[in-house]
Amino acid sequence: MFERFEQDGRAAVLSASRQASEVRFDSHIGTEHLLLGVVEAGAGGANLVGVSGDDLRRGLEELDHLALGAVGVAVPIESLANPARRRKRHIPFTSGAKQCLKRSLEIAIEIGSGYIAVEHLIAALVSGDRRDPAVRLLIHLGLDPGELAVEARQALQRRAS
Repeated sequence: MFERFEQDGRAAVLSASRQASEVRFDSHIGTEHLLLGVVEAGAGGANLVGVSGDDLRRGLEELDHLALGAVGVAVPIESLANPARRRKRHIPFTSGAKQCLKRSLEIAIEIGSGYIAVEHLIAALVSGDRRDPAVRLLIHLGLDPGELAVEARQALQRRAS
């Protein structure tokens, strides 16, 4: 499926892999990493989502801090991320991230695209339910996933014409 990705879509997935291996302490590439990858892969994704990669990382750290606090673990936010940690091995995708990639292909086919771009990824990311990490992050940052879905589809229509 990776051969169907346009350059910016491919860059987003590769950036997501880097985010999971270098920036955060995660052992899998999740939808939150795909969202970070979309924003950091190029201006199209960042402009469409409307937040920076730094904003997303801060939001993820806040959500991690809140989740740990909910189970009684008090950890300073600064100690959650470990930028020095780098993995050399392949990091697998979560089932949610796999579903997102599959959904981005379905969206591309629905609208007659021969490729998958960042807008397809955004449309797929925001189509998840409220429990999805990327959707939770967007809501936490005050963004409306429904509005982003509409904007992503409009951007795809503009790109096609």
